[in-house]
Amino acid sequence: MNGIILLNKPSGMTSHDCVDRVRKIFSTKKVGHTGTLDPETTGVLPICLNKATKVVSYLTEFDKEYICKIRIGYSTDTEDFTGSTLESKDVSVDSIKNVDSILEKLLSIEEQIPPMYSAVKVNGKKLYEYAREGKKVKRSPRKIKIYKVERLSEITYNNNCAEFDFKISGSKGFYVRTICVTIGEMLGYPAHMADLKRTKAGKFDVSNSYSFEDIESGNYNLISIIDALDYPKIEVDEYLYYRIMNGSVLKNIYNITSTIMFCRNNEALALYAPHPTKEGMVKPIKVF
Repeated sequence: MNGIILLNKPSGMTSHDCVDRVRKIFSTKKVGHTGTLDPETTGVLPICLNKATKVVSYLTEFDKEYICKIRIGYSTDTEDFTGSTLESKDVSVDSIKNVDSILEKLLSIEEQIPPMYSAVKVNGKKLYEYAREGKKVKRSPRKIKIYKVERLSEITYNNNCAEFDFKISGSKGFYVRTICVTIGEMLGYPAHMADLKRTKAGKFDVSNSYSFEDIESGNYNLISIIDALDYPKIEVDEYLYYRIMNGSVLKNIYNITSTIMFCRNNEALALYAPHPTKEGMVKPIKVF
């Protein structure tokens, strides 16, 4: 069984926990997820089975969309609701009326420093491992792009804090937790992320994802490699099939100018691209 299954990740499980459970359901070791979600975050988590694990690196490059609840009034060491309070400041109603203009300013952000409680590695060690040891290390800013931000709810006030929900989409590698902190800073208040759901990972939507109960009962669909990757596709004959499956360098008889997918009987065989040094030839990037 090869393909991608869209898990609707529940709260309280790490992405690694989800992979382990899928391994047990399908009795296979070849399982990989396509982008870490924090334990308390829910939403769509594409999980690759068997041959499809070879496309994990391609799927992690996808843009992402989230629905987030921000709480303004205090900050935490983890930048979300699971952490310990660092700073607090009572929120006055009149002081955050300009929240929509603040959200619009997020579209101009080009860099973001990853939070200490994240899986980003520094000197071979994950940042959250340093954080758990009470250490802070220098973190380099990463290039990101925010494509769209939209407030989804009215602002509510409770216990000297303000909350609202917003939808945000952006490039690989941006942290919504840190976006919440940034929103707070722009408003002049400490803030943190109170809830998060990933609604899209590339072309995959949470509305088409499945719970563990669905998967265990057989109520799911697998997405094939050929449908998961949006590369131009070329159907090949039996002769080329064997050469492609052996990872051969081929003559560029199809005038390939960028990455393409070779297929046989509607099954993905390999990704090929123009050879960097041999003119008129194409080489395999990934053989499935």
